[in-house]
Amino acid sequence: MKIVANIISVLFHPLFIPTVGVYLLFSTPTESISYIKTDSFYFFEDEFKIRLYSLMAVLTIAAPFLSMIVLKTGRVISSYKLENAEERTIPLIMMIVYLGIVTVQMYIMDPGNIIPWLVKTYVISVALSVFVILILNRYTKVSWHTAGIASLIALMYVYLKYQINYNEWIIPSLCIILGIVATSRLILNQHKESELYLGALIGFGSTYLLTTYL
Repeated sequence: MKIVANIISVLFHPLFIPTVGVYLLFSTPTESISYIKTDSFYFFEDEFKIRLYSLMAVLTIAAPFLSMIVLKTGRVISSYKLENAEERTIPLIMMIVYLGIVTVQMYIMDPGNIIPWLVKTYVISVALSVFVILILNRYTKVSWHTAGIASLIALMYVYLKYQINYNEWIIPSLCIILGIVATSRLILNQHKESELYLGALIGFGSTYLLTTYL
């Protein structure tokens, strides 16, 4: 059972979530309720999508992953599982910095303001949730995993409110994944239930509030 739980934890690692979120926005076939074609992100040009996916993948997956290897090699962290508060601090700060760079790069590569505001606010919201987790880190080990999945649920909920003709199982499927990931973290004894709930609340709340009201 623990082998399966470990696989699930890796597959849905928080580093993957920002890129997955952007991918879901642009790869989900929808039609906007405004009937303006580009209000459905699915109809953006493939070249544009690839550039955006590449930016996200390099700065929120590859760069943090390499940084973690450096931290591990330099014995700044003893394990990639980041089991104690001290070892979680630097990776959390590091992720906030990378998300900040992504946000700046979006403005640099987008002088015509083509990138939808929802995408930019989503990245900012993820940075906010990581910042909140960092602040709470000295008091409790908030689940970064559940925060990430919950942020996806909020993102797709906000986006799909203004879309029609889409797969209605998208959000229920993400909710099921959230439950599976949370269960896997419990099986691995990485978190208490309260830490999983708190992570989900932070992730959903940050993304919902910023993408709705920012």
